[in-house]
Amino acid sequence: MDCFSQSVPGLQTVVSVVQAISAIAIVCLTIWLARSTNTYAGLTRESLEVARRQFEREWLPYWHLSLDLDTLDMRNEVRLHIRNLSRNSARVTHLFLRVESDIGSERHWPFDSAFAGLESHILTVTLPVQQILEDKLLGGSWQGGVEVAVGFVVAGTDEPRPSAWFPFNVAVRDSLIIGFRPKVPYIAREK
Repeated sequence: MDCFSQSVPGLQTVVSVVQAISAIAIVCLTIWLARSTNTYAGLTRESLEVARRQFEREWLPYWHLSLDLDTLDMRNEVRLHIRNLSRNSARVTHLFLRVESDIGSERHWPFDSAFAGLESHILTVTLPVQQILEDKLLGGSWQGGVEVAVGFVVAGTDEPRPSAWFPFNVAVRDSLIIGFRPKVPYIAREK
């Protein structure tokens, strides 16, 4: 019995050391598990955001806007071609115009037209374009950039959204719009 009583303090020391090592291992594993869970949650959030953006891209209309000039009868009417290039329908609620170099020049006009998928409409926008340029004309002439966008509501929702801006170069002479040309981005290439 003497041998057993002498080994009890040694055994208690070993048990205490094992418990301390176990506690440290549990703390380390808990920290590792918390970090792993946090990483997994972050990746899940990012994956969900990518899926949401992809879903929106698939269901939102894809607009193409172009301006042209009808010079018949010397009226120089500006026509806006609005094309829905997707298969999803939407209702266009507003027309937005702004002068490219003047941030505060953005104006909008109400417009209400339903677009089925792969459908287009032509709208005469001479008056809105003249209104947006009226304070830019110096001696009746001006040349610069105008951007066009539409506001729309997707079928089945009430949330209005803006389309992307479409830039155009515009020329005005003697207070008549004489030309529109899409503004094409510069493409650099090595010689």
